[in-house]
Amino acid sequence: MAYAIPPPVKMEMDGDLREKWALFKLTWENYAAATEIGKKAAKIQVGTLLSVIGKECLQIYKNLPISEEEQASTKNILERLTDYFEPKQNIIYQRYMFNSCTQEQDETFDSYLNKLRNLVKTCKYGAFEDELLRDRIVIGTSNNNVRARLLSESGLNLDRTIDICRSTEQAEQQLGKLNKSVENVHFTKADKKKTREFIKDCKFCGQSHDKGKCQAYGLTCAIYLKRNHIATVCQSQTQPTPPQLPNKPMTQRTAKVRYVETEVPSSDESIYVLGSLSDCKQYHADICLSIPGDSARTTCRFQIDTGASCSTLALADYKHLKKNTTTAFSHKVKAVRQFHTATLGLSNTSL
Repeated sequence: MAYAIPPPVKMEMDGDLREKWALFKLTWENYAAATEIGKKAAKIQVGTLLSVIGKECLQIYKNLPISEEEQASTKNILERLTDYFEPKQNIIYQRYMFNSCTQEQDETFDSYLNKLRNLVKTCKYGAFEDELLRDRIVIGTSNNNVRARLLSESGLNLDRTIDICRSTEQAEQQLGKLNKSVENVHFTKADKKKTREFIKDCKFCGQSHDKGKCQAYGLTCAIYLKRNHIATVCQSQTQPTPPQLPNKPMTQRTAKVRYVETEVPSSDESIYVLGSLSDCKQYHADICLSIPGDSARTTCRFQIDTGASCSTLALADYKHLKKNTTTAFSHKVKAVRQFHTATLGLSNTSL
């Protein structure tokens, strides 16, 4: 079945005219061979050629110094146009362009190879063309891994150089796609961390933390006996009545802390009394004390870590340390005793 062969695309008159003309001439030669236009009359051949070269190229042809005899042959017309689009070039400059050509960072190897082949055509290297093209690829490649592999090859020729460059580029592209899919998974995890909710100055514990990681969760306020917050940030307005403790010495019921009563009126320091709802073991330490102005030392037993901002002594303990108790101290101890007796129902013997 016969089919129509499309004519060559017109000559493009922008960019590298030398390269564009070489492409058009090759296209015309293929078209002429496929249509066997050479078997037709010379006038038909010339008319067909001048019809497909395009208006701009036709205008250049009309201005060429070509005789009427030469105008009757497509071969002569092509030669004159070739002289116009491909003028004699400086070989030294063309070789400089070839030997300074390097692969761009994002340029594919095939694109780089095609650029080198176009440049080497005008260098007239003859039988050394393949070797010099091989050397230019090794030196000009932008991939250091490829260069190292090429340099490690013994008996490297142009075909082997091209195979290595293409296979390495293909492998790196495939590896990049695999790594990209893994990076996307990692990015999703990182993105979740970025979008997590962060709480600053938490109203339950007073600290800054991620949502759901409050240290006060499950704890009971030491002042108002409410859960899931601590006393330092408590916002309650009404204080419940603490449970009444059995009337027994303080030293027998200070174990697990369940509530804390604060402070003596008009005192510069806060005095805390620790209470417990169950009889548990408590911890003490024997401390060696001395009174200012008195060289004598006396051992006294203290409860460990009461949580108070200051430590106090019962009047009996102080008298045990020093006989002459000052009046000011007696008044203060009396005030402490009255306060604890009124608030906690403790007997005077507890202090």
